[in-house]
Amino acid sequence: MKSERRGILQTIKSFFAIYLVTLIACTCLYGQKSNDYYVSVSMEDDLPNCRLKFISESIIELSNIPHQKQEQVKKDFTYTTHGKTIEILPGVLDTQDSMKLASVRLMYFIHPSANLTRIEGGFIDYPKSLIYVREKDFSRNPDLTYIIDGKIYVQEISIPAKNGVIEKRPKKNKALQEKLKAVKEKPDKYTIEVVKGLEAYKRFGIKMVFGVIVITSQ
Repeated sequence: MKSERRGILQTIKSFFAIYLVTLIACTCLYGQKSNDYYVSVSMEDDLPNCRLKFISESIIELSNIPHQKQEQVKKDFTYTTHGKTIEILPGVLDTQDSMKLASVRLMYFIHPSANLTRIEGGFIDYPKSLIYVREKDFSRNPDLTYIIDGKIYVQEISIPAKNGVIEKRPKKNKALQEKLKAVKEKPDKYTIEVVKGLEAYKRFGIKMVFGVIVITSQ
């Protein structure tokens, strides 16, 4: 019983940590007045997030989302549009560009190819199971969503400022806290599932791509 309870708590804590780091990275770009940024969200945590910016009708910029002491890497590519499909043309990368992209683990973007399908508010790279969402469509103060036995519960969270200070503490969702308390007391009676990225888009819509915690009683 105790091990199952610790397992559920650890799953929620791990997801929350990844969710918060991802959103901090995505919201750090607000204030840009030029072209829109599109941020990638994967179903798993094995791929680093990247961002895309359409410079013109034929040029797209790929860049990493820098954190800590990681350098900012940018690379322009040519693309063509065929209806709802955008084909990225990687061309021939020189050694320096290849090393820079490899250093921030972004070679996956163009290998073996990159084809994006346009959707409302973003793009999907189906072969890589990646979804790209328009950054400005998401709040600077995101919410964490739980779906417990089919009912949606939303918990506010706060992202600290650059100095580490939280200006406003989020309000606790009392109904959610009661539900989570019941789950913690009888963890063997529930299954927990973390859904994000393309799978979250398919099941719950584009607003849920950064992650949903789904808890179902058995």
